Amino acid sequence: MNPWYDVDDVAGLLKVTPRTVQRWCRERRVPHVRIGRGIRFTAEQLAEIESMYQVGTQVRVDVSARNPAFADRIVVVPVDAQLVRQRRAS
Repeated sequence: MNPWYDVDDVAGLLKVTPRTVQRWCRERRVPHVRIGRGIRFTAEQLAEIESMYQVGTQVRVDVSARNPAFADRIVVVPVDAQLVRQRRAS
């Protein structure tokens, strides 16, 4: 029998909040299964999500380009690999 993983497991793997994972499910950005009102993930779905979001990958963003008030700040944000692939393809 295949183990099922919950939102907290995925959130811990991706280092995001459970609420973020719930939002991604609502927006259909990650594969998942709904069982009643609960959200569950199979091991295969978990591996696919991990590869989609390339756990641990980050990019530096220069915030000053958008707002000069933050000229001395650079923010490190996680990369959404699927979004990057979509933008490169278009």
